[in-house]
Amino acid sequence: MLLNRKYYQELWDKYQKIETLSAELRDNTSILSFKVILEHCRRKQPLHINFQNSDNPVHELAKQLFVELSNEIFCNAADFPQLNIGDKVRSKTAIRVGGPKPRFLDFNILSVKNDKYSLWNEKYAFTWEKTFGELVEKFIPITQKAQNETLTRFASFFEKLNGKQVHGFTPTYFDHKSVFIGQKSFYDSLDVKNTIPTTYFPNPREESNPHETKSIPALPDSMMYFVTRYKVCYDKILQKGKKVDTVVVYETEETEIEQIIQDKNRFRFNLIMLTNATDPKKYRQLPCWNWYKEETDIVNTL
Repeated sequence: MLLNRKYYQELWDKYQKIETLSAELRDNTSILSFKVILEHCRRKQPLHINFQNSDNPVHELAKQLFVELSNEIFCNAADFPQLNIGDKVRSKTAIRVGGPKPRFLDFNILSVKNDKYSLWNEKYAFTWEKTFGELVEKFIPITQKAQNETLTRFASFFEKLNGKQVHGFTPTYFDHKSVFIGQKSFYDSLDVKNTIPTTYFPNPREESNPHETKSIPALPDSMMYFVTRYKVCYDKILQKGKKVDTVVVYETEETEIEQIIQDKNRFRFNLIMLTNATDPKKYRQLPCWNWYKEETDIVNTL
């Protein structure tokens, strides 16, 4: 293989313009690969990234991509809450009632009339009337009781990522999602899922619990979906009419890639594939960026 250091330096310089969230990737090859992936995600272009060397950076790339895609959903696909009679909301600021100490209170929506929402707090037995705008700005929709730290941790996570408050309200509904397809062990390793609303859909043929689970049960919606098999994604997400921005396939479901590529155009999602194979399989309509060890050695010394 004839390698040209100048070519890789120009490649490195070209992708410096791609903005990313703060990422702690360990080498230049990982950083460059991540920026290439993000460029393809933002342009809705499919891509297969493969590393041939035994020192596998794909795991860290996948973890960082999970965060980056969730932030894209948070910033660009947030939707106003679907507030109906019977729904529960939590005040975003502490309210002084029934004593000297302010408290974060839960309310049920009793009625809706002419943009006026009547709220009922059962513990202190009082009603409050708010407009939809006030509800969106000053309350968070919830599905069950939760520690207030759980809800503030979710919002502050994305404010810290972006260095600012992105919205004038706390998004809890999202009109698009992204999907990760990978091993259950990878999902279990994602510590960030405790701050990123994620729904895990089990494979009923392999797992004893057939019901999907939320990483933040108190929130009514998720921005990320995780499955271990594409068929589950197809049956539970795509066929149900969920709008999906990106499907990431991480070192699994190689036999399903041709079908995923066909479905990509039908359901209008983008496809990113991450592998670590000595001889990666190539697919039509899925360009492969195949890193040889000799190439990564050069890039890591730039």
